[in-house]
Amino acid sequence: MNDRIRAVARARLEEKGMSHADLARLTGTTPQAIVRIFEETSSRGGPVSQLWSDILEALDLELTAQPRTPGSSKPGEEGV
Repeated sequence: MNDRIRAVARARLEEKGMSHADLARLTGTTPQAIVRIFEETSSRGGPVSQLWSDILEALDLELTAQPRTPGSSKPGEEGV
């Protein structure tokens, strides 16, 4: 996941007044796994993990793809 998706998920977690432990219970994992997945900074790509899928479901969020707006840049290309 990228930083933007993690930020949206964190905001929803806060909006719902949920802790990492609450989210762990809903997703059937540990609070430590939730903390790790929110702090993960790997940019390897690859499939969405089952845990992220469970987190999005628990927070009533969905992952969508849409065309970029004109003038937006890819990560790492800011100002190009």
